[in-house]
Amino acid sequence: MEVIERKEKPFPEDLEGRLNAVLNVVNTELKTVTLLHLDDTPAEASEIRARIRETVGKGFYLPQGRAFSGYCHETLFPIGTVAEEIIRRESVEAIYTAYSLTESGKRYGLPVAVLALKFAAENHRSLFKIMGSTGSSGETRAPFNRVKMLKLLSEKGDLREADLVNETNLNSAGVVVTLSNLKKAGLIDYISVGEQMKGKGVITYTWVEGKNPKDVKTVEYYSGITKNAADLLKEKGRITSPKAAKILGRNKSCVCTVYSGLVRQGFAIRENNFVGRQKMSNVFLLDEARGFLDLERKIEDVLSGEITREEAQEIYLEIVNHPNYEEMSRIAIKCYKKVSPRLNKKTREETQEKIISLLTKNPGMRHTEIGRVLDYRCISRYLTPLVKSGVLRKIKVGGETRYFVAESPPD
Repeated sequence: MEVIERKEKPFPEDLEGRLNAVLNVVNTELKTVTLLHLDDTPAEASEIRARIRETVGKGFYLPQGRAFSGYCHETLFPIGTVAEEIIRRESVEAIYTAYSLTESGKRYGLPVAVLALKFAAENHRSLFKIMGSTGSSGETRAPFNRVKMLKLLSEKGDLREADLVNETNLNSAGVVVTLSNLKKAGLIDYISVGEQMKGKGVITYTWVEGKNPKDVKTVEYYSGITKNAADLLKEKGRITSPKAAKILGRNKSCVCTVYSGLVRQGFAIRENNFVGRQKMSNVFLLDEARGFLDLERKIEDVLSGEITREEAQEIYLEIVNHPNYEEMSRIAIKCYKKVSPRLNKKTREETQEKIISLLTKNPGMRHTEIGRVLDYRCISRYLTPLVKSGVLRKIKVGGETRYFVAESPPD
């Protein structure tokens, strides 16, 4: 094999730059195992895949070879953990692009990768659920932004949205998006005036003593839900909106709307109201985040040099030589495969069927609510054809547009 050209980019020198770089690698387990199967010998995409196949065994899911060259070219090469080489093999005129580890990849990339792989396997949870995609704009990407926010909450305790805007390089909209994603991942709880008004926050309702549920008037078009929700609140005395939604088998937004109506009618009291403009939101860390932050601290120790080269090498060798290393790799990849939007991309027809099913159970949802529940950013592209074809209909309720399955008129 002849190496015609070798290109290598510098690895960041400062800790923040290094952390921003490597988190873009370990946010998906397929990128993590790609890095772990590179060495000093340049490997093409097919060779990388073959090496991983030897680890995970036959019959186990792996993407096509071009995916591994994509991981290398788009992530590992730009941050300086792998070199990109143009090679020519003996007796073959064609040239190929191949990848090998850099010194920084050996010193920092490998120990960080095994720590991340071990975490995913032991917790049966892909780091993608925690850190998200690298396909975000700005100087820092989603994985780094989420980690930075979790560290701030760990160090300083409960904070407001405004505090996090001041402490990070994100604008208010960026902070809200990051907080919403961390809440979905179960790492934080996040309550704000804006979230509560949209029916997204965790709100607690208390029944007013002496009131009779039979006197409750139907809230908007939710006649059936109004009666059941009022009876439930009277029975329990005090309940959160998510718990009520689960018991009633309804969407949380619908339940919040009904309970807000009961508050206006004087049958219920809403707790968690914020007093004054200084306390417009509250963000606090959940216990679920502690284990991940332990991993993050170990990663920082590697990247900062707190752990010596020899100690980092010991971490790497201990895990890759462990009898369960192959099984760890399989578990980690399976965890990512379950949650990867790219690997689980649905057809338009499948998405529209999900929308119809959701609206059958929860009529009158807004398009933002539908998108949030189904985890689709551009839900309008699916709703509009359904409305035009007559499958769905949209109705203005107050100042909001709500959607219904055409065959099922609202109560």
